Formats: sequence, structure tokens, C-alpha cells
Amino acid sequence: MILLHKTKMVSTEKEQIINRAVNKLKRFGFTNVNPDNIIKDDVYRHYLEKMLKEELNIGTHPDSIIMELLNELERTGREKD
Repeated sequence: MILLHKTKMVSTEKEQIINRAVNKLKRFGFTNVNPDNIIKDDVYRHYLEKMLKEELNIGTHPDSIIMELLNELERTGREKD
């Protein structure tokens, strides 16, 4: 039961990070970005990766969650090559 709760909490934090990045990119003028394509699109993924690296060691979100997202971005990038 505790593991399920922690998994759900991690998922929620990941969603918060992604949603915040989507909103930031929209403010920059990327009107078509959304939580689904921010990881798949090369340009959006580049900006997300930069944002995540800037968040490391700041303490806003656990570094383990940020690293998990960075690893996911790396896997997605390799799959496209």
C-alpha cells in the first residue's frame, strides 16, 4: 500500500514538473506544446531538458524525480535516432 502511495506521489510530482514546463514554453510562444508532445518533439524536449538540468540541486523537486525525467528524455531521443 505504501509503495502504491509513493508511486502515485512521484507521478504527481512528475506531472507538476511537466505541466510547469509546458506553461513556461507556452509563455515563450510555443502555443502547440502539451504534456504529451513536450517529451516527443525534438525542440520541446531540448527546452525541457535544459529546464530540468537547471532544477537539479535546487530543492524544488527531488533530484531523483528530475533524473528520472532526464533519463526518459534521453531514451526518447535515442528511440527517434
